[in-house]
Amino acid sequence: MNQEQWTAVDRYFTDLFVPPDSALDAALEGSSAAGLPPIHVAPNQGKLLLLLAQVQQARNILEIGTLGGYSTIWLARSLPAGGRLITLEADPKHAEVARANIARAGLAEVVEVRLGSARDTLPQLAAESRGPFDLIFIDADKARYPEYFEWALKLSRRGSLIVADNVVRKGAVADVSSVDPNVQGVRRMNERVAAETRVSATAIQTVGSKGYDGFLIMRVHADPSAPAVGRPAGCTLKMEVAADGMRVTLRYFGHVTAVDMRAHLGDFSTLSPKISPGFSVLVDMSSLESMDNDCLPIMSRIMDTIDRLGVGRIVRVIPNHRVDIGLNILSRFHYRPEVPIHTCETLAEAIALLG
Repeated sequence: MNQEQWTAVDRYFTDLFVPPDSALDAALEGSSAAGLPPIHVAPNQGKLLLLLAQVQQARNILEIGTLGGYSTIWLARSLPAGGRLITLEADPKHAEVARANIARAGLAEVVEVRLGSARDTLPQLAAESRGPFDLIFIDADKARYPEYFEWALKLSRRGSLIVADNVVRKGAVADVSSVDPNVQGVRRMNERVAAETRVSATAIQTVGSKGYDGFLIMRVHADPSAPAVGRPAGCTLKMEVAADGMRVTLRYFGHVTAVDMRAHLGDFSTLSPKISPGFSVLVDMSSLESMDNDCLPIMSRIMDTIDRLGVGRIVRVIPNHRVDIGLNILSRFHYRPEVPIHTCETLAEAIALLG
């Protein structure tokens, strides 16, 4: 199996199920002529978006990431009379090209192209009460996918469908040691989705003319305005990792016990009687600049003890600018494969995830 064969199969299915379309062809030609990167969805993937929107009976659609408007046209064509689509684009040139392509397709009255960073335009949509959206398609800056998912959830309703594209990253999504910010962004989103009790999700790998990638599809099955419930019970062990050792704080049913592991040399004897299986561990590496090699054996003993005591979940705080150091250290330690490991950029994110 190779790229040539994947492309040939894509062409076979496209010839069968995606009839020639002058407006879509013109959108691709216009985008190429304007120098936009050829990272739009494939024709058969565009048809999939249209079918998903039709099955969803979507009347109000949000797209995060417009590019040249190719996927926008597919989605907008699914709308019934009176339906609306808002698409968000950060690049002025991309937005200009997209508006021209959308107008040429006869959809200018249905589609609003909103220019600006999604970090600004998503809160604006919420402030304007433009939701809830029936379908939300995320296909933008992968490093920001965790934020986009959080906003998508806020702007959805019970029954909404959320689709995130490009989540496989040629298989790199499975590489816990990857320092690619796009891979790390997708992984953080996946971890948040997995921990989010108000959505049900699955991911599909794909191969085709666009190479090896895939998408994540989520259905909101509970009121997104209600607080999340069902977080794993038990205590949380917070480990603040520094260059000269660690300070461990045990939070257990509202009581806090602090232990300096530099003094205890990794001995959990004072803590283990208070820990029941299924506890969470928060590993805070936000202040880490380097690691003294003498501390690594201590940390290894601590991690081994955590695993032996029946850890239920590990949440790691590794800021982007320290990801090399953090992952290099943590890659030395191994846990049971069924233990979920989540990675956050900030301590606030981790605390929110722990609930």
